[in-house]
Amino acid sequence: MALLPNFSFCSTITRRSFLSHGLITCSSLSTHAPSPPPSSSSTEKTAVQKHKPHSEILRIRESLLSREKTAVEIAEEYLQRLKEREPKVKSFLFVSEQAIQEAEQVDKRIAAKEPLGPLAGVPFAVKDNICTVDMPSTGGSRILEHYQPPFDATAVRKMKEAGALTLGKTNLDEFGMGSSTEGSAFQV
Repeated sequence: MALLPNFSFCSTITRRSFLSHGLITCSSLSTHAPSPPPSSSSTEKTAVQKHKPHSEILRIRESLLSREKTAVEIAEEYLQRLKEREPKVKSFLFVSEQAIQEAEQVDKRIAAKEPLGPLAGVPFAVKDNICTVDMPSTGGSRILEHYQPPFDATAVRKMKEAGALTLGKTNLDEFGMGSSTEGSAFQV
């Protein structure tokens, strides 16, 4: 299991290394985005932005490791956005109360300079047809309204092991049978 040494920020994340090891393995530790493809314009060549993460996950990770933000601040920001927009959007069936506690644990690990997983502090949501031990899993159906699984699905377990913060469960058509979420038993 490879961990990031000395909280170095790694922008070389490959799908294969993440899936194989569950954590990032890097051959180069750098903070800049990959160079854009060559172009004929010299002004485009000089406009390369260095030291800017090229994904939201990398931006969150860099802000945590540079201590620009804490994991709690990031979690609170996402939860506040959910609180403001969710009544209209109706994309979540369940919002986790444990997201802030998970974020506090990440902040403690950063303060103690302990190794972090590649997704430490990164918020994520789980479709409601995927099992989560600490939240209901209804599959968008009233039949499973009170079902709470005794285990996490492998995908959820791996996300948690990588340090990601679970925000909640998202809406779907009943048992995933559809593509528009218009067939959800809870919210349309």
